[in-house]
Amino acid sequence: DSHYNDINDYFNLMEPIDRGNDFVEFIKNNKDKKFCVVGDYDCDGIMATSIMSYGLILCGCDVTFTVPDRFTDGYGMHKHQVDMAIANNADVIVTVDNGIVANNEIDYAHSKGLKVLITDHHLPQGENHGDVVIDPHYNNDNFKGISGATVALKLVYLLQKEFGFDEKFLFDFATMAYFTVHSDVMPMLKENRILNQIVENRINYEVKVSGSFINRLANLVEFYNPDHTSDYVLNLDGVYRSFTKDNVDFYFVPVINACNRVIGDVTDLVYDIMSLFVGDYNGIPHLYSDINKKRKFMKTELVRKHKEDETTSAVVEALQPDMWDDNYSGIVGLVASDIVDSENKPALIGIDNINSNAIIRFSGRSVSGFDLYKALTEIKKEHPELSLNFGGHSEALGASCLKNKIPDLQKYLSDKFEAAGVDVTEQTYFELTNVNEIKNTYIRLWPFGNKFEFPKFYIEDNVQFLNNDKRVFTLKSLGQYNTIKFFDTVTKN
Repeated sequence: DSHYNDINDYFNLMEPIDRGNDFVEFIKNNKDKKFCVVGDYDCDGIMATSIMSYGLILCGCDVTFTVPDRFTDGYGMHKHQVDMAIANNADVIVTVDNGIVANNEIDYAHSKGLKVLITDHHLPQGENHGDVVIDPHYNNDNFKGISGATVALKLVYLLQKEFGFDEKFLFDFATMAYFTVHSDVMPMLKENRILNQIVENRINYEVKVSGSFINRLANLVEFYNPDHTSDYVLNLDGVYRSFTKDNVDFYFVPVINACNRVIGDVTDLVYDIMSLFVGDYNGIPHLYSDINKKRKFMKTELVRKHKEDETTSAVVEALQPDMWDDNYSGIVGLVASDIVDSENKPALIGIDNINSNAIIRFSGRSVSGFDLYKALTEIKKEHPELSLNFGGHSEALGASCLKNKIPDLQKYLSDKFEAAGVDVTEQTYFELTNVNEIKNTYIRLWPFGNKFEFPKFYIEDNVQFLNNDKRVFTLKSLGQYNTIKFFDTVTKN
């Protein structure tokens, strides 16, 4: 691998998206039609909706969009969204980050005279009825581990080549896709790594440039370093946190996702993000950071409700929050992620309150290397009495089953996890004779993230270190300092 710096490197090296030319040809032949982009409510769906909607606008298309409400709609396209598209005089629906399993809704749209273009990255369940279907899992893409926003980015890139709108927007779109590699837990491999290298390098400079898209976006979510906020007006240096995997995971994505988790309707957030292409955010100050503070409080309450059980290898649990008006179903995925991190078990977490019926809806998260989607597929086939339904990815999904079958589902999932075993970490050996070679190896392997852990170097020869006493040296990469300790296996120091 090499270290990339230019966004054109990404577009030149990314995997071609199958049927992308069919998508462009359809847009070109129907440019006089009105389009309705049907998105999703999470970070990936929000970014994908913004990329596709604004990309089509830049091509001269008449565009509206709709996103589902997490609490009243749930995931995916719904018939009332088709009706909304018709009410807005749309002729064509373009889905982003959803639609691959929405045949009933697609058929309904067709019955009303609309065309439907599907762009998604979720797993299909049989043939899709869309007029054009773009999904790396459905088609013949070589690398399938991309987010819904990255699918939209690739398609809008092809539109730019056809319609010739200003290339400066491509980097802004790539920035949005970069966040979704982390938010949707995409593997930090192949083109995802290249995208991260390029974007992370550039936005950590551009975030300081007033009027840049990433500067405006950082202001929207208040992506500040608390130690430097007093310098915000007088000195931009050091005001913003660096965009790294950890900071994106803990300070950016949660603010974007808090809107759907606490409120449900993210329509205004999509409008606000698209407005940043042309101007600063002029809405309610601290709106999204305040919503995120409420999200933190709700999550803390739910985490207290979970009781660790060492006798089971998986967690399937319906938590009961204290009685108050807020809908906690938007927070359970965060609790599931915490359980996976702390207990190393796959987890399905739902909400059980006084008004709950016989079906409990869960958010699921999985241990890296364990395919939760595949496991639930097998369980559903083997145990139809559970009334189990689900959709999503191998490591993050939504599911539902009968309330009184939760103990059974937990047992079956535990059995699947135990039978799967533990993956063995792959080891690669390099002959390294000095610190510079180790440093260069580190830089070539960067960035590190999902399914690509921070490298561990084991030294089996005499290596000249910068500090022989402590055997420590400091790496400087893109302005980020990383101190790594190296232990001599001969002296056991």
